[in-house]
Amino acid sequence: MKSRFSIGKLFYNDKFVMFFSVLLAFGIWVSVSSGTTQVSKNFIEKIPISMPQLANDLKFYGVDNSLTAKVRVLGNALIVRDLTADDIEVSPVDDIAKITGPGYYELKLSAQKGSMKSDYEFIENTLSPTSINVYVDREGEGDFEISSSGIIASTDSSHHIDTIVLAQKKVHVEGPESEVNKIAKAVAVYNFSGALTETQNVEADIVLYDKNDEVIESDFLKMDISKVNVSVPVLDVKNLNVIPVFSNAPDSFDVAEAMKDGIITVDPSNIEIAIPNDTDEVTDEMTTKEIDLSKINLANNELTVDLSIPSGVRMNDIENAKVTFDNAKLTSKKITVKNFELINPDERYITTVLTKSIEVTVIGESSQIKNLTAANITANIDMSDKQGFTGSTTMNVKLSFNAKYNYCWAYWEDDESNYKVNVNVTEKTETSKELSE
Repeated sequence: MKSRFSIGKLFYNDKFVMFFSVLLAFGIWVSVSSGTTQVSKNFIEKIPISMPQLANDLKFYGVDNSLTAKVRVLGNALIVRDLTADDIEVSPVDDIAKITGPGYYELKLSAQKGSMKSDYEFIENTLSPTSINVYVDREGEGDFEISSSGIIASTDSSHHIDTIVLAQKKVHVEGPESEVNKIAKAVAVYNFSGALTETQNVEADIVLYDKNDEVIESDFLKMDISKVNVSVPVLDVKNLNVIPVFSNAPDSFDVAEAMKDGIITVDPSNIEIAIPNDTDEVTDEMTTKEIDLSKINLANNELTVDLSIPSGVRMNDIENAKVTFDNAKLTSKKITVKNFELINPDERYITTVLTKSIEVTVIGESSQIKNLTAANITANIDMSDKQGFTGSTTMNVKLSFNAKYNYCWAYWEDDESNYKVNVNVTEKTETSKELSE
């Protein structure tokens, strides 16, 4: 019986196995060797453009990390297939020598191998871009006040725009030195449409201008802020009557009636003011600072006095008013006063007015002065600051008039009241205590 041939049995033969292994290895070597000799092409894209350092503190502008190139390569298929943008350098190295100072330059680009992978070549005229345009300058910077002159706003006649407020006062600018040096001012720019009736808060653009008021258009200048918050205060406009305020005036003195009858005039008699929308404190009157009525006589009947301007109120450069007493309607008269009244005496003691009479000068409207007598005047002596005092002292007096003499007042000839009286304060005796009880 013939034995059958079996391939499987050959692998149990050591000589056959050795021969087969050598043959297989040779086949693999032939296959690999033939593969590495194949030539392939490939486009390598998004290659960063490398910019070299410049001398003399010069710096490139107009070049950033987004600027890339691409090139086509030819070479060993295995090498070309694995090439990436990191294996290639694109730069203007060969054209750097032409840069001698600030200015615009067109620089030619070239590609170089940038790694150990070298079995390839760059295909001619496939590098893109072939050149770049750059600006070269030294680095400059500066801080510039932001002006509100570019905020365009208007109101109707019943409103007023107050001082515009910017959230930031300055802007910091960096960029080419020659460009920074062109900046004359920084302006917040915003244009409101229509008349404003209330305070507005907006975000305005910051625009740079040169000395000729031309806008500076530059891609190279960088501002730390490009916008600024702006508050445009809108105030309500009111027209107020100007009213004089007097010190050392008798309680009976009627300012409103004296103005109505022309005895007192004020110039200006009314004034236009602007106030915040939410202000409740301002009334319908604008008062003056206090005028010492005791210093007003027929020779000193006209004076300029400051206005009492409330906080937050804006006015048209008017800070004072002229107050005039009409001498044609006034006259003066000397009267001997004998009526004295103690105000706030210390009830634990006996207070006696030693002075029997005082002569006073009274100024007032002519018809009232004609009928005024000593019986219509009282000299008041305020003892408030003499509580617990005993002994004799001199006290100032304040004259009061009957209510119908509402255009009359006492004139003092010196800095302090020259109308004084002597008073005496003593302890109560047992008899006086019993009488008071």
